[in-house]
Amino acid sequence: MGTVQGVTAVFNLSGGTLNVTGQEGVGGGGDGTFNQTGGDHLVSAELTVGTLAASGHGIFNYPAGTSRPPRSKIGGSSITPAAPLTPACLITSRPSR
Repeated sequence: MGTVQGVTAVFNLSGGTLNVTGQEGVGGGGDGTFNQTGGDHLVSAELTVGTLAASGHGIFNYPAGTSRPPRSKIGGSSITPAAPLTPACLITSRPSR
């Protein structure tokens, strides 16, 4: 979401299960915000947040619920969490403009 330059997208997950097959991108070429206040967020490949530094802005707001990506890429940095992401985290990536 928010993967095309000039586009803004917001997704809110408050309950239930969101099962993403493959890669999930939040803020690539455009601006994307993912708010998770509950529920289960499963990604089978990689969660990317704000990976196109020239134009994208990504926000992953995660105060509650469960999120389990096997790999994450924040800005240009890759991380492989040993466990699910911890609630109460806020991940942002904004390019220098």
